[in-house]
Amino acid sequence: MSNFVTKILVPTLFAYGLSTFALSAQTMNFRFAFDPSEQTVFWKNIQDFKPHPVENQGDTATFQISSAVSRDSFCFRLLAHFRQRSFLLVSIDSIQSPITSSPITNHQSLTIGPSMRWVSLRAGSGFKNENWLSSAGFREKKFTGKPVRHEAVLKLEQSVLEQAENNGYPFAAVWLDSVVVDSGGAVS
Repeated sequence: MSNFVTKILVPTLFAYGLSTFALSAQTMNFRFAFDPSEQTVFWKNIQDFKPHPVENQGDTATFQISSAVSRDSFCFRLLAHFRQRSFLLVSIDSIQSPITSSPITNHQSLTIGPSMRWVSLRAGSGFKNENWLSSAGFREKKFTGKPVRHEAVLKLEQSVLEQAENNGYPFAAVWLDSVVVDSGGAVS
């Protein structure tokens, strides 16, 4: 029995372990195609994203990642990267994943859209004279002409809500109303 264990079973298990490791270390390629009109915007804004694209074909970028990283996780990180740069309309469409291929290549269509910039952000007509809006950090000039940052809007909404609650409005609600976005990404 000991001969069987040392000559057959142990090498077989070792080989199985190596093949399992090789499978788990396999890489996946994520190939993103985007509109040629957006290629300059893409390549300018992707420079500090990790992992870097391994292939640049103008209107197509290929990323290579460990298969341990899920496709969804990678896509969410890529979308968040562009949204932090005011590309709030960025989307990934038509994901195609082949069943067999080595390395596995996923094909996606990426739409970036315009970079959003504030034209104006104003307090509602009933709140123009409220000092607590200023205490919450709201200043029209702080937004005018600046990139739209989703996190900054959420932070301002929360701060205004807290100030309203602390100034006699316990059931206050805060939201953006009458939002206008033009085709160039200007938001008012």
